[in-house]
Amino acid sequence: PDATWQMKPADGAPPDSSGSSSIDWASYTYRDRTAGSELTNPMPSFVGNKITDMNYFKGRLCFISGENCSLSEAGEFFNFFRTTVTTLPDSAPIDVGVGGTSINNLKRSQPFSDRLLLFSDLTQFVLQGEPILSPKTATVTEVTTFATSTDSSPVPGGNTLFFAFNRGDYSGVREFYKTNETELNYDAVESSAQIPKYIQGEVKSLTASPNEDMLVVQASPSNTLYAFKYFRVGNESRQAAWFKITFTDTAIVKAYFVRHILYVVLVRGGKSWLESINFQTGKVDTGSTYVTTLDNRVKVTGNGASSPAGGFTINLAAAFPDYELTTTQQNAVQVVDSIGEVKTIASKTATTITLEEEFTASEVFYVGVPYTMKYEATKPTLKQARQSGGVESIVTGRHQLRYMTVVYDESAFFKVKVTNLIADADGETIEYPFSGRFLSTGGYLGAVPSASGSFRFPVFAQSDQIKIEIENNSPLPSNIQSLAFEAQYTSRSSRM
Repeated sequence: PDATWQMKPADGAPPDSSGSSSIDWASYTYRDRTAGSELTNPMPSFVGNKITDMNYFKGRLCFISGENCSLSEAGEFFNFFRTTVTTLPDSAPIDVGVGGTSINNLKRSQPFSDRLLLFSDLTQFVLQGEPILSPKTATVTEVTTFATSTDSSPVPGGNTLFFAFNRGDYSGVREFYKTNETELNYDAVESSAQIPKYIQGEVKSLTASPNEDMLVVQASPSNTLYAFKYFRVGNESRQAAWFKITFTDTAIVKAYFVRHILYVVLVRGGKSWLESINFQTGKVDTGSTYVTTLDNRVKVTGNGASSPAGGFTINLAAAFPDYELTTTQQNAVQVVDSIGEVKTIASKTATTITLEEEFTASEVFYVGVPYTMKYEATKPTLKQARQSGGVESIVTGRHQLRYMTVVYDESAFFKVKVTNLIADADGETIEYPFSGRFLSTGGYLGAVPSASGSFRFPVFAQSDQIKIEIENNSPLPSNIQSLAFEAQYTSRSSRM
């Protein structure tokens, strides 16, 4: 059924004449002072000042403004006044300032580890109350002094809290965590230390999926999302990988995780759209062993109508009334059947696609826009152990790469591009394609392509004068497990 929602002031009035009579709208309004005076029961500190953030913490609505944090009466979100001035019950509102020797205007707040974290541009505070949060026990403590980009709200990701910071024309991300369970000891490590010039401009928003151990960052480029995939065992980090998703002819408005699905509000072709990206580990299409990878993908059967019939034309509007292809998408759209074959298109419009071959009513197609998955390998370096411990890179001599091996799993297609670099500029590129459809991999006609193994190819170049990329611009899967190099090292000098 259709549903609508409205945003309105909390003034106790229904949203419009059609407001439900079963809802007590009068309860949705801020309470007036009913006891005391301006001296004994003053206005909350946010009145007349800019509210920079709001949150919910331990049964209280929280506003931060200036250097103060105001929390409502426990269980009464619209009351910020004491109900009596003769006693001070534990449920009474709380209004505390951060104090300190310098001005710390609070910008963001986030519940974390049973406490409320408060962020200014340069300092982080913790609000807590022991054994319960009340006006008598509430305290604010300065815990760390990290520079913070307060344009985006911090987000929790498991046992850590991610927040952004600015580094000139680029941005980075830190992980804030508790170092001691019994005391107020916190620290933060940089998650983006290995990519200092990757996230462009200011960070606008962060969203995390603890289910999939993933953080997504929306920054200044309007068509790009940056993603951080991490994996930890105890306190040890086993994976810390960054990648980005670039959209074509699209302006991203907002991205937000709900469990393992990233919902993206975007503008394309002058219209607003809500789309989703499913990051579920091990996900496969129904009746298949892999996911057909297309952007703006929809699944249709036969001609897409409620009572399908065979033919040549796929009617997208019949199955998806709101789905339509922009001019750019029409130029690139693909139709892929259930065994991974890309069908030949005779003609297309915004809502219909006509194929060269006739199909039956039971045939399943995936319709969408192809995209390119690209991975650029880090240039291999030769290292040796230091006498004092640790390792160091060997910067003298000639490190010649001979062969490279890609270890893959359940993959159908990818290609490796080897490019010689001339004064840091791209030179000649050689491509080495792999396909699970090759008979040598065990594939056969009519089968879903899938193979596991290794793919070896020649490089024959110095390690610092080569660029190696793995690409997949097909709708078929590619799962790269690891890379291995065969190399030869020749020393040109004696080390003292």
